[in-house]
Amino acid sequence: MVDKLKYSNRLCRLVAILNILRRDFPELLKLPSLWTHSYYISTIGAVSKEAIEKYIEAQKGV
Repeated sequence: MVDKLKYSNRLCRLVAILNILRRDFPELLKLPSLWTHSYYISTIGAVSKEAIEKYIEAQKGV
């Protein structure tokens, strides 16, 4: 059985953190979401700096 109280507390903390972030960084209010569903994982040295920068730039349009 799912511990509803445990997850309720986590949700409340997450909402509080989001509110603090948006208060301290007003530019975040312009975003539809703080996170995307995509991610990038690679070992150090296996990818070039340019590849990482290209990935980050592509995420700005998401």
